[in-house]
Amino acid sequence: MNILFVSPMPFVPQVGGVERVTDRLCRSLLSRGYNCYYLTYPCDVADYDFPAKASVFPEKGWRSPRNVEFYHKYIDENCIDVVINEDGLYEHSRLFLNTGRQDVKRISVLHNDPLGSYRNLWQNFLSLRDDTLTEKAKRIARILLYCKVKRQMWQGICNHFSYLKQNTDKIVLLSSSFIPSISSIDPEIADLCVNIPNPNTYAEDIVVSTDGQKEKEVLFVGRLEKQKRVERILKVWKMLQSANPEWRLSIVGTGSEESNLKRLSASLGLDRAMFHGRQDPTVYYKRASIVCLVSDFEGWGMTLTEGMQMGCVPISFDSYPAARDIICSGETGELVVPYSLKMYAAKLQHLMTYDTYRQKLSKNASEYVKRFDIAAVTDKWVDLING
Repeated sequence: MNILFVSPMPFVPQVGGVERVTDRLCRSLLSRGYNCYYLTYPCDVADYDFPAKASVFPEKGWRSPRNVEFYHKYIDENCIDVVINEDGLYEHSRLFLNTGRQDVKRISVLHNDPLGSYRNLWQNFLSLRDDTLTEKAKRIARILLYCKVKRQMWQGICNHFSYLKQNTDKIVLLSSSFIPSISSIDPEIADLCVNIPNPNTYAEDIVVSTDGQKEKEVLFVGRLEKQKRVERILKVWKMLQSANPEWRLSIVGTGSEESNLKRLSASLGLDRAMFHGRQDPTVYYKRASIVCLVSDFEGWGMTLTEGMQMGCVPISFDSYPAARDIICSGETGELVVPYSLKMYAAKLQHLMTYDTYRQKLSKNASEYVKRFDIAAVTDKWVDLING
């Protein structure tokens, strides 16, 4: 069977979570005898030894007639049986699901909360990049437009899922907890949905430390984009740094907010808060004791499960449904009421202070996360592909 993964971005694991998941799943399917292919928009990427044959569309953009013509020919020439659309929440689906043949099975993956942006619009409108008068004026303008923007956003969501209902055979959700969101858009769409969590990034035989050998390091790994709200962990660190001189904060990743975040760090006078840019996060997970997430919302929160595999204790806002699939608060990590920075700081301080408690959660987390091992997740994908 021939399986095609499609996405706007190249499937380089260092780019982000979707790319790491696809790389892991592709390798697992190949080991089970499936033929896999990659197709993305053209983009400059670092050298990477892709597990599957990687090709690019003639140009960027889902509206491109050249891309449509190329896509139909590509599917025919490679005898594609299944298309896995890794951009199921976005408009590029209108190209990726236009396969030109009725016998191609089309699967769309929703890698984020279907209503995350919609539910968090007010929180997003209130946020400031800095305390300048310009930013405050922009916030007032956003507030005045809030009702209009929210109506437009809802209409766009309904239109998109109407298209999915007519043009995809199955929709993959990362958690059953997203079903109520889907049903609120259109109850009929829930019938198309299956629930498959993201697989763990690292091999099952990886050696982790949960016995106190970890360094006193708090870690954030992820894109430095607005949704991730990394400024929150900087503000939390401001509350804690003086009382914890032996601890440090490491931020691994890059993105459009990087320069703003560095300016904020400087203005807050942060000490032992370091930006490391885009790196392979493995070495950071291995040495850090705690891994943080402070997003408005997520689809899964791979940095949490990646850290848990390495014995990091996860802490996150309880700001999206799948967070509870990953963290049992007080057992495998800590969940914090959105978006209380004081409560987040208190729980983080507790983890930093009480070694025995932190080590207990570390052991529990590394054991709990095994339920997302690649073999179990691939079994679910095989059932879907062959079903």
